[in-house]
Amino acid sequence: MEIKTTPVPKCPVCEGQGSVAIAGAHDHITKLPGTWTFRECSRCQTLWQDPCTVREDIGKLYPENYHFTHSEPAVGIKPARGFAQSAKVAILQQCYGYAGLPDGADSKFGTWFGRVSGMLGPIRRRAGRTTGFLRARKNGRLLDVGCGNGGFLNVMKGLGWECEGIEPDPIAAEMARRAGHKVREGSVEDLDLPESQYDAVSLSHVMEHFPQPRVAVARIERLLKPGGVLVSISPNPRSLIRRLYGGKWYGLMAPQHLVIPSANGYRILSELVGLQPKCWTSAANSYWYLRESISIKRTGTPGNCHSRLYPKLFSLASAMALTFFRNIGEEVICYAVKR
Repeated sequence: MEIKTTPVPKCPVCEGQGSVAIAGAHDHITKLPGTWTFRECSRCQTLWQDPCTVREDIGKLYPENYHFTHSEPAVGIKPARGFAQSAKVAILQQCYGYAGLPDGADSKFGTWFGRVSGMLGPIRRRAGRTTGFLRARKNGRLLDVGCGNGGFLNVMKGLGWECEGIEPDPIAAEMARRAGHKVREGSVEDLDLPESQYDAVSLSHVMEHFPQPRVAVARIERLLKPGGVLVSISPNPRSLIRRLYGGKWYGLMAPQHLVIPSANGYRILSELVGLQPKCWTSAANSYWYLRESISIKRTGTPGNCHSRLYPKLFSLASAMALTFFRNIGEEVICYAVKR
């Protein structure tokens, strides 16, 4: 199968210059033949493929064994059972305004801990991943781009949001529809969507699949109401694990990941279209990313690392180090508001 590519000499985010950072990257997930090269922007530190797959051939990058969202979706937020879940529910209620969460927290200490610790930014943000860092909004309208099987839509619908999704994978889209959601098949750049109608647009590990993120963000900005929020989560090209593992870094995911914006890259993308961004990095998934990167380095494929202690210690150390080195987390979160 031939996959056509085109040269991309400048950064697709800021149009800066960049040198080759990773050469000879392989597809460790679906095992497509060939190798890929990534440049790193000297201005915004974004990683991008050069040459990059042409848009009409991007579908060829997702063979049948690329099925991250073909399992049954989560049904929503779990009941507040035990210390950890009671603490999370307390944080979501107090800090994000979700008064309608499942009742019956059975850990009074967990509830107390959540209310107190929710005042700390790192803990508040970790709990906020459940709702995409979105505060409760009465009759809020949410569009989840790349909604997969509808798991996030299930959570947000249960919290009172009016939810819709976009998903290019027809199998995942149908699973989301079976869960009761309105889902359009296609790409956000091409679909006929109502402008200035959404209170929030969310993307979880989707932005890195766009060959032209500037076009995608400009389109999303037009979909948002004034005061609406774009929330995007994606791998951090400046993460500590990426620096340690290079082309074996799980977040690279060549060739499906085309452009991987850094926190600086997200700020530029947002400000170009008039959004006001807050960007940070998170170590929440460092444990999983490290295990998969170890597996790829040792065996050439993810899912074969049986070590637990080292990744757990690394994840804990990464979370602590974020206090001093704010850009080393494994994921970038961009929270950008339309004024």
